[in-house]
Amino acid sequence: MKIWQKAMNIAQETHHLAGLLPAGSSRSLAEQMRRSAISIPSNIAEGRMRSSDADFKRFLTVAFASGAELETQLELARRFYPKQGIEGRCAKIEKSLGDLMPMMNRFISQLKAKS
Repeated sequence: MKIWQKAMNIAQETHHLAGLLPAGSSRSLAEQMRRSAISIPSNIAEGRMRSSDADFKRFLTVAFASGAELETQLELARRFYPKQGIEGRCAKIEKSLGDLMPMMNRFISQLKAKS
């Protein structure tokens, strides 16, 4: 699935970005970013394998919410660590999320219309 592949790329980029954050107190933000990013493709995959469109829609909604969480965490990383040289990576992930989120939203809408 195209949305799953895009979500996998976001998870990979986020993992690399989280590794650039300074050690110490930022580890909690880095780990939360990783969890949110990993949740997106994981929920897409799990929902796809469920037995009904309603289940798939529910898992896509969770994936969508994880994307919103990640958007917030990227902004927090910018604010907390403005001198860490992460702006470019944050922008790249945000652009990818900007492509993925509407795709997921359309997919959710299509599944709602079917039910």
